[in-house]
Amino acid sequence: MAQFGVFLIPAAGHPFYRLGTSMLGYDIWARSHGPSALVGITDAASLKRWLGFAPSYGLHCTIAGGALTYDPADRAEILARLGWIAGRTAPFTLVNGRIDGSFHATPRVLVAGFDSPDEAISRLHRQVVTMISPLRTGRVPSRDALQEGRLQAIYQLTGEAWALEHFAPHWSLLVDLPDRAAWDTAHAALTERLGLFRDVRTRTLAVSDIHLVEKGDDGFFTVAASFPLTGPA
Repeated sequence: MAQFGVFLIPAAGHPFYRLGTSMLGYDIWARSHGPSALVGITDAASLKRWLGFAPSYGLHCTIAGGALTYDPADRAEILARLGWIAGRTAPFTLVNGRIDGSFHATPRVLVAGFDSPDEAISRLHRQVVTMISPLRTGRVPSRDALQEGRLQAIYQLTGEAWALEHFAPHWSLLVDLPDRAAWDTAHAALTERLGLFRDVRTRTLAVSDIHLVEKGDDGFFTVAASFPLTGPA
């Protein structure tokens, strides 16, 4: 089985991408690895735990998938459907970039968030989870399977609990923090040491394409295909 996801990924030269990538230690565009810019904020073993699986995905915002598996024979159909969606979606802009302390999994995770004033990102998400996700054959085990009520119903429908009306677009930076003190330490390092979102240019993202990514044999994702957003404004 193939493990695919549909991601938003900033351009390689965008300052948010450069900062986020330096923190994760993996550049999904260049397919290159390096030490995390957070080295030294805690011991090496703790930092590796705090980062968790985040580096293997690269800096991104999941529109759908990532943990979903598909039959490789369906690749052409997935590409065709994603191309159809991109051709009917206009470019849009995300604003108000920040570390999102209100995200539902805080303080276990630390994520960045942007606002989508016209809700374009939610419309894109809904199309992808209703047209691409139904082709899945399974998913990697996760906490999503433990949800109840409406979240469990969404999980059964899309393979992800935090989807559809519960979709909360985010950019994962650290995903396995032990407590609020660790979250505060990481937050201070990101904002004070690295200057994340200090530069006004990092707080706005122009979204002009979407990407199909695939998990490689080394456990890291790479971009398998990109689709420009060419729909009418």
